Amino acid sequence: MKGEVLALIIAMMWGIFPIIEKKALEYIDPSTALFLIVSMNFLLISSLYILLGKISIEGLKSLPFKPVVFLALVSLGSVISTYLYYKALKLSSPSKIVLITSV
Repeated sequence: MKGEVLALIIAMMWGIFPIIEKKALEYIDPSTALFLIVSMNFLLISSLYILLGKISIEGLKSLPFKPVVFLALVSLGSVISTYLYYKALKLSSPSKIVLITSV
């Protein structure tokens, strides 16, 4: 049941965020929005991991190579898909884009 509650919270967030992103895209282009989002995510997550002591340079050095490559590919795909999502959001309404991308 806890997983379902979290899923509902996430669904609400994913329903609200495109409206906010559309507003931001009225002022900046999709590539700038992507840069800002990725930068803010990096700073937030890095800060939390450092503060909570969940990451260290030694720990990063000991990571196996293969999963890092896989995650790098996912990261590249994520950047490309997010840019295209922002581009689509700038050109059309959030309700249409979210409906199409949720399929």
